[in-house]
Amino acid sequence: CGCLHFSGHGFPDKLAFEDGTGGACWLDKQGIRDYVHQKPFTLVFVSACYSRYMGMAFVEAGVKHVVCCKYNEKIKDGAAIKFTHHFYMALAEGYTIRNAFEKGKDAARKCCVKEANKFLLLPH
Repeated sequence: CGCLHFSGHGFPDKLAFEDGTGGACWLDKQGIRDYVHQKPFTLVFVSACYSRYMGMAFVEAGVKHVVCCKYNEKIKDGAAIKFTHHFYMALAEGYTIRNAFEKGKDAARKCCVKEANKFLLLPH
């Protein structure tokens, strides 16, 4: 698979997934290393608060491009939705990942400039 998209709750050192019973299942940096195999994804999108640390874990595991949020920031749902929609639409139209990222930021900026500046494309 070329792309992994996670949309959920992030914490400074982990992501929250749901287990089979509706409880929390935590994925930390080591868990990412364990789950990203020898042929890592080309793109990972971590749409979660505080996701830079986890985004860096994907980069360290060999993922070429990671979209995430600054480490010390929460992200508003409205900005995340706008960013995500425009990012994926630009990819579908044939834009590069970098240009699609900028399109997403432009769309989020219309919602709130401060929110748009929270998105990151790794590695820099």
